[in-house]
Amino acid sequence: MNNHCQFCRIESFKHQIICQNKNFHIIHSRSPLTKGHVMIVTKKHIDSFLDLTELEIKDFFKILKKISKSLKKTYKYDGINLFTNVGETAGQIIPHLHFHLILRFKDEKESPFNKLNNSKPHEIHKRLTREEIISRIKNIKENL
Repeated sequence: MNNHCQFCRIESFKHQIICQNKNFHIIHSRSPLTKGHVMIVTKKHIDSFLDLTELEIKDFFKILKKISKSLKKTYKYDGINLFTNVGETAGQIIPHLHFHLILRFKDEKESPFNKLNNSKPHEIHKRLTREEIISRIKNIKENL
């Protein structure tokens, strides 16, 4: 645990948790690129997938499958982007391993990656209120 890391301090994202297993939290993004944008965050403080054990890798794919099915029922997405940034050069802002799961839709007017690649992405896409996040999580949990 790292006291300076926001993903190590559960109080900072407790209201965003959708589900969890032994090794991972699924949390709703505060500033989603698309509806249903969630993150899979390791419970232990590591900064790279290279540090995952074989058991943690299995747990990752189990929870990924679980949330993907729930999001499909909730949002009827057409595709998914799943990615992580490892290292500052790759764009890692929070040095704690987390994966973004971005839902894609045939009718989207702009690629979410245009927003992400902006030099100030959090100024481009809306930050949700606590109440908005809780409401979206409720809808997702109904399909878990």
